[in-house]
Amino acid sequence: MGKLFLDSANLDVITRMMSYDCISGVTTNPSLMSKEEKGDYFKKIKDIAEIMSSRYLRYKRHLSAEVITLDPQEMIKQALQLKLDLQPFAKNIDLYVKIPVTFDNLGVISKLHGSGVNVNATACMTAGQAKIASESGAKIVSFFYNRILDGGGSPINELSKFQNIREKTVLEGTIVQSGSAIICGSIRTDDDVVSCFQAGAEFVTAGEKVIREMCEHPQ
Repeated sequence: MGKLFLDSANLDVITRMMSYDCISGVTTNPSLMSKEEKGDYFKKIKDIAEIMSSRYLRYKRHLSAEVITLDPQEMIKQALQLKLDLQPFAKNIDLYVKIPVTFDNLGVISKLHGSGVNVNATACMTAGQAKIASESGAKIVSFFYNRILDGGGSPINELSKFQNIREKTVLEGTIVQSGSAIICGSIRTDDDVVSCFQAGAEFVTAGEKVIREMCEHPQ
């Protein structure tokens, strides 16, 4: 069953939404952070983790937080620092560090994977990007649903192609899907959420407005 994440950097919204069991995690990034009150980026990530950890939890929740540099070596330092900073919340939160998929960042993904950091390879536009990020060690790949549409592509087709080329293993006579899980981001409507789940995404991340729209109907 697919899980729904909140895409936000607003501490009030996160506090409110974390009281709902239907929200299984939070994703955030520098762009979202820039719309909120100014402050130290990594302190804000820690604040989000603290809010998430303080809510009533029946299960561990997911937190994806992005690095704020384009320099590969600095990405590694920031990712390791994030893991260290959020270690006190590890009992309640699964941290994933978002690394944009570029050729130069493939080595970053591999090194972080080898250092025990969960990587969310973000800004995927094609199945090929997702595949090479997965092979480099990313546990999750994030497809930018509407950004793909804006560029004239088909996000559903890209998700389908990646589904077909993900590694498969046979366990007790049953074919089990392995390789990176899929997050769909860049979500603008409640229909986008449903379309992503129908296409096989394990996770969809959306803003509060879209999540509210999922609960509404004119009748």
